[in-house]
Amino acid sequence: MLRDPITVLVEDTVAAHPDTCADCLGRLLHGRRQYLPASPPTRWKAGDVRAVLLDMAPARITDPCDLPAHAAPALEALLDLLESTGRLHPGSAKPATLRRELNQAAPLAPDALADRRRWRLAKTLYAQMLAEGVDIADDDACEAWAEEFSERDDDARAVVLKHLAASDPSVLRARFIARNGQAAALDPDDPRNIGLTASAVIGGPSATDDEPTEPYPTVPLPSRAEAADAARQSPMLATLVSVSQFLVGRKTTKDGEPVPADVELLSLMTGEAEHGERLRHLRDAPLTAELLRTAELVELIAPGMTGWLPGHRLPPLRDDAIEPNLADLSDDEVLELWQATFTVTERMVAARDSGSDETTWRSNLMPEVTVTLYRCAGGQGTPVAIDTLARAAALTSAPPAPPTVPGGGDLADMAAQMHELMIEARTVMVLEQVAVLEFLGALVLDDDAAADVPTHRAIDLHRSERRASLTPLGLWAVHAQLQRAVT
Repeated sequence: MLRDPITVLVEDTVAAHPDTCADCLGRLLHGRRQYLPASPPTRWKAGDVRAVLLDMAPARITDPCDLPAHAAPALEALLDLLESTGRLHPGSAKPATLRRELNQAAPLAPDALADRRRWRLAKTLYAQMLAEGVDIADDDACEAWAEEFSERDDDARAVVLKHLAASDPSVLRARFIARNGQAAALDPDDPRNIGLTASAVIGGPSATDDEPTEPYPTVPLPSRAEAADAARQSPMLATLVSVSQFLVGRKTTKDGEPVPADVELLSLMTGEAEHGERLRHLRDAPLTAELLRTAELVELIAPGMTGWLPGHRLPPLRDDAIEPNLADLSDDEVLELWQATFTVTERMVAARDSGSDETTWRSNLMPEVTVTLYRCAGGQGTPVAIDTLARAAALTSAPPAPPTVPGGGDLADMAAQMHELMIEARTVMVLEQVAVLEFLGALVLDDDAAADVPTHRAIDLHRSERRASLTPLGLWAVHAQLQRAVT
């Protein structure tokens, strides 16, 4: 299972400092991730401690525990853990600077956190829910409370909202929605707001998610032993472990990246550098950078103040070993590593071109390719032609082709051409994912294996005669995707 780096840090901090409030520390770190400039949870620059304790948390973090009492000690325990274990990100301020900043902010934090004048709308509403006994982890209960609160008389609303009304009197007559820890105030006189739900405005899971419209054959899950053996043969796992074992103990830059000489060696290890290329910075080696980022996220390796540190999933490098020995991992360990790698890779694919018109379709592309391959094979192990697979996956959720209108003229022809170009562009994206899935070990390609070309690259499979079939790992991915679609 892929663990959130914040969850790992909270658990390790509490293990080292048992008096630390895990709930409060988790809320501070998640709030920092959501509301402050993005940084890894191990990276703390000058000003970050003050920003968390005196700016972000007083305005944003709802307090179901005792945040005024617990916030500063929780951050102190976290910083102590990061310093004592060498896990403080190399781009951080010096530990002495962070401790001085914490010592200055800690006495001010309790009053700042309790000062309602600093509270924003979401914190105000969720604090009131807590005061009235609402379970703020229950989105439906929060949404129902917001609707009921919106119907209260002006005096009752003013007691809760007066600190917000001082700068925005319209809040006293707004209709409120709340879900997923967020809240919004809607103008009740605006016809566009009639019937809007919290899910529509804020987002989050809906109770009416669509189920698959087509029946799929029952997925014959392989045994754990069979799947684990397949995971040990995954080219991507072998590459990630090799990269991680190579870096352990080596220096990092202040940005938490490999030094230029190591980037050059890594780009050769991953096959990204060709024909005497010397790639000395990760910005020039995007595939290597993505593999390194994946290794960090699946907890094979982490940047530290003194150099690269081994993660808890990294198998030890034996003195007599030349290649990474995934056999040293148990079946459960290697399957967990593979599933975490699949999840991280899926998220990276979804994040690409996140602002494009195809964002929704692409967000589920990688697992959808495995499901489409399974469907095209009729639930059997029959290999499927690459072009057939690519076009079938490209048509998933695609808008229908424009109807053919006799005598429609140039506009009708143009519409048909634009639709075909969209399908063609999608097809190329699918082929990229076929190459990624082969590198992961989720599918195999027959015929002319491009032996001299790293399979994590976008191999030119277009209009090839090669065929794809699922491995035991691919069947695991199909099963997981179909389970997600119906739950």
